[in-house]
Amino acid sequence: MNDWQMVLTTSGISVLVAMLTGWISSKLAYNSEVKKYLYSKREMIYHELYEHLDKFLMDLSLVYDKDYQDRLYTFKPKIKLVGSKGVINGFKEILMLINQYSLGLEKFRMENDPQCCEKLYETKVDENGEEHEIFHGSQSDINRYEMLEKDFSNNNFPESKQVSELINEIVNAMRCDLGNRNMRW
Repeated sequence: MNDWQMVLTTSGISVLVAMLTGWISSKLAYNSEVKKYLYSKREMIYHELYEHLDKFLMDLSLVYDKDYQDRLYTFKPKIKLVGSKGVINGFKEILMLINQYSLGLEKFRMENDPQCCEKLYETKVDENGEEHEIFHGSQSDINRYEMLEKDFSNNNFPESKQVSELINEIVNAMRCDLGNRNMRW
């Protein structure tokens, strides 16, 4: 092999190695940046979720609070997107628990609320042909029901221990995802 062929081969190999090294470095840097970005997003979502779950743990009556439930449900797509399997499963369990108690209250309403009883309504048609519903229940029936509902919701909470265990599972899974495996709540 001639000297010029040797120089050309060496130069070609050097350029190829430099290009390959540059490509690998940029690929690794890109992957690292994506991981950092996802970690920061996950961390923000987990932190916000933790604050909401902690509120629930401190006030179990939130199980019947529609605004709280709606706010908690806004986390569902976020958790599905960035959460680990442990966080997703734990979050599902919390939502199922809240749904169980909400459905219990709804069933109580359907069975006891006089305004939900079709027998207490009458449909009349006026002279213009318009239909009107007339409620034949009394205000005292409604007041009694409201007291029963308040009593029901004040005496039917999930057990604090059960909620604490469910939240612990989620928090520990979140810690694992964020790299804090040794900490326990």
